[in-house]
Formats: sequence, C-alpha cells, structure tokens
Amino acid sequence: MSRAVAREAPARTSIPASTLSPAYGTALRRREAMWGIIFALPWLLGLVIFVIGPMAASLYLSFTKYDVVRSPEWLGVANYLRAFTADELFCPPWAVPSAMLWSWCRSALLVPWHWRCC
Repeated sequence: MSRAVAREAPARTSIPASTLSPAYGTALRRREAMWGIIFALPWLLGLVIFVIGPMAASLYLSFTKYDVVRSPEWLGVANYLRAFTADELFCPPWAVPSAMLWSWCRSALLVPWHWRCC
C-alpha cells in the first residue's frame, strides 16, 4: 500500500506586476541594453580600428599620389584613369583570360606529377 503524500504548492516568489512601477521595466531594459553595448564594444572597436579604418585609408590613398616621404597629393580619379587606360596590364582585353588559361594548363600539368611523387 502506498500512501499519498500531500504536496504543498510552491510559494510564489515573483512580485506581481501590479506592485511594480511602470518605470521599472524601462530601467531594466535600459540596463540590459547598456550591458549589451558594453560587451559588444570590444568587437565594434576592433572592427572600426582593424577593418573599416584601413579600408577607408586605402580608399583615400587610392585617389592621391603618395610616397612615404612626402604628404599625399590629391589627384582624384586620375589614378584610376591611368590604371585602366595607360597601364599595360589592363590595356589588352585578352590579358586576364590568357593568364587564366596559362595558369589552368600549368596546374593541369603539375598536379599529376605531384600525385606520383607522394
């Protein structure tokens, strides 16, 4: 025979919403938002310093004539015009496809030799 054990209902530990002030929820949300920002701040600083900062600097320097000794001289889009019109690397339209074809042929010849050696 088993005896039924009477269990008590758990005590209510939460404070009823009617006794809290309306500002309590906003203060709690504000505090949680502040801690979220504090924990995300190192990542955000790293993003700005190590990713966005160098990207912005390189974008700025791409529009200038710059060497390490002198300060940058603003040229505008002249660097890009020279790169895509006067540079011999970009002039012939067949330069990139021929380099890709050469690379594919070279790797097709080298890969089987590598498998035999190992």
